[in-house]
Amino acid sequence: MTGKLPNEEQREHYREDYREHYSPGYGTELIRSYQRRSVTKEASFLISHLKPGMSLLDCGCGPGTITAGLANLIAPGQVTGIDKEAGQIDRAYAYARDQDVINVCFQEADIYQLPFADESFDVVFMHALLQHLQNPLKALKEANRVLKPGESSVYGMMIRAV
Repeated sequence: MTGKLPNEEQREHYREDYREHYSPGYGTELIRSYQRRSVTKEASFLISHLKPGMSLLDCGCGPGTITAGLANLIAPGQVTGIDKEAGQIDRAYAYARDQDVINVCFQEADIYQLPFADESFDVVFMHALLQHLQNPLKALKEANRVLKPGESSVYGMMIRAV
């Protein structure tokens, strides 16, 4: 095969097209379905274990709908939502603002190298994240690193029967 390599503008177009149509969790329809998620639907098993004043890390927070619900449950505690995609972080901030949730922050972060000190959180929560990772064990070890000793780490997977 011969020809010129794509220039930076073309590469960015391909990246955007891929994110929009092919990347798990970021196509238009999937984004809409993720925006319908809630803490009562996707994390009901966790609710009775949460207490006001806790610190919670939501890994792979997506558009922040579950994250905002968790923040309401642990207020005045703090929830931090992380995601690898800036677009998801923007959606999460917009959702939290629309819902008047003030005890939450969002940031881009690498699940394999979390930008937090050891033993920073009372709860680490992951919903529908592990099955998308190339190295889930490494992510679990990193989540355990930022979890306070004796505290809770919760992992949820979306599974569809076929």
